[in-house]
Amino acid sequence: MIDWQVETPADVAEFDALAVEVSAAFSDVDLSHDLGWLSATWNDPDKSLLILTAREGGRLVGFAPFQVHPTRLQFGLGELTLARKRVCRFALEREPLVASGMMGDALAACFKALAARLPANGAVFLGGVPETSAMHELLSARSSVRSAFHVVAHGPRYQRCRIRWDGSFERYLSTLGKKTQKNLRQTLKKIDSEYGARVGFERFSDAESIDAFLKDAVEVSAKTYQATLLGLGLSQSARPGEKLKRAAAMGRFLGFVLRIDGRPVAYDYGYVHEGRFYWVEGGYDPAWAKAQIGSYNFVRILLDLEARKSPVTSLDYLHGENAFKERTSNMKTHERHYYLLKRGVSGTPLAYAMRASDLVSRRLGGVLEKYQAKDFVKRQLRHFAGRRQAMTVSFKRLLYSIMPIGLTSSSIAVGA
Repeated sequence: MIDWQVETPADVAEFDALAVEVSAAFSDVDLSHDLGWLSATWNDPDKSLLILTAREGGRLVGFAPFQVHPTRLQFGLGELTLARKRVCRFALEREPLVASGMMGDALAACFKALAARLPANGAVFLGGVPETSAMHELLSARSSVRSAFHVVAHGPRYQRCRIRWDGSFERYLSTLGKKTQKNLRQTLKKIDSEYGARVGFERFSDAESIDAFLKDAVEVSAKTYQATLLGLGLSQSARPGEKLKRAAAMGRFLGFVLRIDGRPVAYDYGYVHEGRFYWVEGGYDPAWAKAQIGSYNFVRILLDLEARKSPVTSLDYLHGENAFKERTSNMKTHERHYYLLKRGVSGTPLAYAMRASDLVSRRLGGVLEKYQAKDFVKRQLRHFAGRRQAMTVSFKRLLYSIMPIGLTSSSIAVGA
């Protein structure tokens, strides 16, 4: 069996050398596996990296960078939290990178090595595991992973939506449904004809522009239902600003702000890596919802990529799904999140509690689906979120708690 070891670079030079070795050994290094990116953005005092590597004759054949940080597992119904448990989370997107032809055995050995190094309160989180991957197969079968861990699905199966982009807006549109093509064209024509020169669109990419981007983006974010209802969205605090500046200094940041009459009405931003744009977050002023201003900003972003002959070849909506993502994507894969909780006096009760919470949420979700109430509840909650004076945020959170896990997206919606 392949032997996985903890790799601890002694200094920046050794860290950079390992990053180069990883890039040379594996053909598809995702942003979440890129050591240069992780070292620049995962460096808060309460966060660290656990790097596991496997070598065969000195050659790197396995690599798994787990992002380690304290957090609290929540148990409840949707946004209504009934209990919390503090854990040390070891997070990894997708799966460890493994050399071709060694996948199954190498993955099992990786998690056996990880289990031996987990603290008593450790919890492993695997985000966005594709259903066609070797990792998903391993989690679904009777394997050494299940002998060491309780495997708990976190949230429902979802479609990860992406856009295959060849640099042409018209060719991209031709890959979509006729109704979506018509809607996007009409939205672009309507806003341009009605507002003309009153519309301003700005692209941000360098570190010096981050403060200006945040100023406008935070103003818009504060008006969205995610902020007024859930307390989510952008903040102008030092922490997100520093992360965005580090990303911009590496040439990885792209942000966009749409203004009408000089006032920001929509924003989007994400990170660029190896030709892929990871669409992290976006939002729009709900006062402009009927004008489909989010959709208009989406089109302007694509037109900007076309005009600048950007090297971007795909756009990734990341986790979560909604109708806009589904309509505007031309690549889709099914994925799921998982927690691995070590069998024993600490992990076993947690696993049963998480499964019970998920079961109740799914049952409640089924009731809403049966009576076709899901979309109605979402519309009403967004309406309430726009009328903050009518009720307090805490009461709106209580209303939102009737929405079980699985009926909401963990990421902020792009578009309208």
